[in-house]
Amino acid sequence: MNRTLFIFAVTACIAKSSLAQSHQPGTLSFQASVDLGVHGTVYHSEDGGIVLANDTSSAATTLFSLSAQYQLNNWLSVGVNGRTGIYHEDPENAEEAGNHIRTLSADLRLYPVNKENFNWYLGVDYGIAALEINRNYVFIVPFTAEYDLSGSHLGLFTGFNWYFLDFAGIHMNLAYSRHAFDLKHYYLSGQEQDLGSSINTLDA
Repeated sequence: MNRTLFIFAVTACIAKSSLAQSHQPGTLSFQASVDLGVHGTVYHSEDGGIVLANDTSSAATTLFSLSAQYQLNNWLSVGVNGRTGIYHEDPENAEEAGNHIRTLSADLRLYPVNKENFNWYLGVDYGIAALEINRNYVFIVPFTAEYDLSGSHLGLFTGFNWYFLDFAGIHMNLAYSRHAFDLKHYYLSGQEQDLGSSINTLDA
């Protein structure tokens, strides 16, 4: 499967609104969250039309997320989202040595329910993503490897905001996302390697 299986978010997050009630036209709201994700991944490598690798695996992410939303009318808002955190994996014949993932996206949300202190929304977001993977390989001569990848982010999600104070509340979200990465730089023991004409992608 060449995409994220699912992302479960958010375990603990706060939403702040400029109004005491739920989102009205002109409302500007901010959300901070911790996101937990589980991913199915596919790594593909080829050179000159010859497939060198086509491996499936899995990974997990722990992300800190900040977002801002502007309410256009009672049923529609637009916003921006920034996420940064840790990409967890269990590589074969290597040890994980600190992996980092970042995304920046714009989103659109529809609100089937938008009541005084509660709203439920459906949304889509699209943007850019970057991933840095670091590994320690332990062979006769140990060495380190760094993989720098970048690409696109696409997400579909649903969630709700519940305001229990005039200015703050709880936000929960369930999302499905896909990241399409291309390998841009590759280092062995700190020395950049020539990728030549090879094509190396990671779908997560």
